[in-house]
Amino acid sequence: MSFSHKPRYIIFVERNKISVYPDESVRPLALSEEAVRYLEVRDANKLSELLKTFVNASNLRGRRVLVVLSKDVVFQKAVVLQPNSDPEAIRADFESKIPLEPADCQVLSLQQKNRLFLFGTNRAFYTQVVSALVNGGVKVLATVPSAVYGVTGPDKMVPEKIEQIMKAVGVARAANFLEV
Repeated sequence: MSFSHKPRYIIFVERNKISVYPDESVRPLALSEEAVRYLEVRDANKLSELLKTFVNASNLRGRRVLVVLSKDVVFQKAVVLQPNSDPEAIRADFESKIPLEPADCQVLSLQQKNRLFLFGTNRAFYTQVVSALVNGGVKVLATVPSAVYGVTGPDKMVPEKIEQIMKAVGVARAANFLEV
């Protein structure tokens, strides 16, 4: 993914809806249970159609976006590493406890000094969202968990936080699920 330009919009993906920031005039897309339920894609065609309509109505064609996955679609854990800790074993244990089919699970691990941050999500769900955006002409720069920005929910998407996220290109590069 190219980071020569900063994103202009944030696509905030939650368990049951997708919102666009900073343009809150765009109506959020409600994800029906027929399409997605508990992070499981139940009907890929239905989800694709919903997303296609959303992209067209949002006027996002040709825009650079950052897809931010809400805390409610990402499993996460932070571990303080001891001198004898095995980060790969910790990651494998974390991955085994995520209640998704192993083929659908995507885990991202970030190590910072003596801490290991683990994030897991349903690959089938976020790749379907990203594919629909890209097919609609949207330039997706990265897909990252909201927790790396300290965002715990949509109520935390205040203008200052949105601006911080837009400028934090290095964070997006380091925590990009699309690069895993």
